[in-house]
Amino acid sequence: MASVAPLKLAYSKATEPKELHWVKGAGHVDLYDRVTLIPFDKLKSFFDQHLAA
Repeated sequence: MASVAPLKLAYSKATEPKELHWVKGAGHVDLYDRVTLIPFDKLKSFFDQHLAA
């Protein structure tokens, strides 16, 4: 599992738009192959809002 401190630092340095979303029960690499944990609805909502055509 990744340490929270470097993740928070990276997030603080990222430019807008940004959104931090913790996936309960997921470790560092779980979102590569545990597709039931991937929050597709959150991803779609963010991309629809910020990557409008």
